Amino acid sequence: MRSFFLLSRAVPFFLSSLACVMSIGDLAAESGGNYTARVMPGLWMSTLSGSVDYAAGGASSEVSASDLDLANQSMSLSVEAGVQLPILFDVYAGYSSYSTDGSGTAQTAFNFGNSVLLTNAAISTDLSLTDVYGELDYGINFDIGGAAIGVAAHSLSMKATVNAEDFDESFILPALAGRVHISPIDSWSAEARLHVLSLDVGKVKANFTDILLTVTYYPTTVFGVTGGYRQVIYDFEVEDAGVADKAIVDLKLGGPFIGVAAQF
Repeated sequence: MRSFFLLSRAVPFFLSSLACVMSIGDLAAESGGNYTARVMPGLWMSTLSGSVDYAAGGASSEVSASDLDLANQSMSLSVEAGVQLPILFDVYAGYSSYSTDGSGTAQTAFNFGNSVLLTNAAISTDLSLTDVYGELDYGINFDIGGAAIGVAAHSLSMKATVNAEDFDESFILPALAGRVHISPIDSWSAEARLHVLSLDVGKVKANFTDILLTVTYYPTTVFGVTGGYRQVIYDFEVEDAGVADKAIVDLKLGGPFIGVAAQF
């Protein structure tokens, strides 16, 4: 498995982003939101779309998720935990894992890695995507809500198997982060979160977007139920130095989720 650690190449990105975050400090009267710690586990009912183009020492060809019988909905676990610190920053960490499989016959001939699959050839596919992220924000609170900006880092693991051929990559990606929340009435809150990256470093090009929208109802001061929608866009192009391997990933995961929330 090959790993591409973009974070180590993007120190200037983080430093400049952090400087932007700190520059709004004089405008803030206080940091954080309406809780000190929060945990939100849930089930994400996501659907995959897009395509991959993977060459391992030879010619490649784009193949879509539907051609691989992977464009279906799958229920997966997601969880986010957050702590609002009394001084300066709020810290968040999250995890999600998506997996699906498919089987059928190739509608058109295509190459995948070192394999050549002809039209009507039998195919068996598996795909797994794991995302672990951390986020550091500086927030401003208002009477009925607040906003925050910061930086985040995603550790992404992606593995696709088509018959006996594997595509197995890991990435660590920095991102700009933003959050907005509003609580217009007691017991109800709505929140939007955005992580976004556009990076071109050497043999790696990456565009990444993670959008999360939630509405939460708290029948008690501690426990609540939550629901919303999450859309993640993976757009990567990776080329190994000195070899002919190249991968282009253009995938989207999106769908609703439901869960519970506990705040303290």
